Amino acid sequence: MLALEAPRSDAYLYFREPGLGGSLQVDEQEIFTCPANPDLALASAHLVTRWYRASSGEVQGRTDGSATGGQLRSPVESLAGVTCHAAAAEDVVAGESFWLWKAEDASGATATGDSSEDLGGAPASDCDAAFGPVPVLADSGEDFSVDPAYGPGGAPYPFPGMR
Repeated sequence: MLALEAPRSDAYLYFREPGLGGSLQVDEQEIFTCPANPDLALASAHLVTRWYRASSGEVQGRTDGSATGGQLRSPVESLAGVTCHAAAAEDVVAGESFWLWKAEDASGATATGDSSEDLGGAPASDCDAAFGPVPVLADSGEDFSVDPAYGPGGAPYPFPGMR
């Protein structure tokens, strides 16, 4: 358990323009204990969340995440996920609409995964197109890729309407 308390590498960049929107990027080395991780192997996790206030006053947002390493075992090389959310205003808790998660092999092919659309829920079209293409279960072609020019050590991750 001492390894769980040891310092890990974390970095984040939060940027907000009141009334317009914002972004948060987190890059982290983390020990995930589920599923079983008896060797306490470190995973590299990345998260980017962006939101903006539409002209209607509604707040639209999207969060993309990925992880590699840790206790992932072949053929799985990486995990990817996305969730889209909206709220009536900035001071209202956002409700999730579309979501997707998947495990991919080294070629980017999906080994397993699910989405709200696959399970009869919200479709990918519920995601605001201003945030770009939405990942799909079939392949990695539309997966979100963290741009190293943004985030910790760089500029804030851009969001629609950012000045």
